[in-house]
Amino acid sequence: MKKILISWLAIQNDFVHTSEGKKVNVQGPNYLYHQHYYDYEAHILLSSAASEDTDTAGVFMKNKLYQDFPNHQVQLEYLGIEDVINLNEIQQKVLPILLSYREAQIDIFFSPGTAVMRLAWFICHQTLALDTTLIQTRKPVYGKRQVPD
Repeated sequence: MKKILISWLAIQNDFVHTSEGKKVNVQGPNYLYHQHYYDYEAHILLSSAASEDTDTAGVFMKNKLYQDFPNHQVQLEYLGIEDVINLNEIQQKVLPILLSYREAQIDIFFSPGTAVMRLAWFICHQTLALDTTLIQTRKPVYGKRQVPD
């Protein structure tokens, strides 16, 4: 069975920024980048932006992942979400993506995104009867073992 990862791009959390806000690198061990140390056949990377014209972060992340993990397939999807706290809009955008992978084992990286985006993942996980697993991480400083969870 094909195993895939689906996640939101989290501009504030996934990147190291300069004091002027410029993205200079991807974040370390408990963010999206780190998920590529696990064995996935594909990664569906979701952006709430309408296109790379309005969000270059997705291209930045995709290029970095291809550079460091050349055998990984990364598919960048721009969903054009107008309101990142509108549950109905978010569900309508992610539902077809999840259903298109109904034959796969789907790990959903649950940590990135707004609370409503995470709620949409949870509802889909609970109601669609797909083979989904929700994966959540936290910064090492917040864990008992001081390592990424």
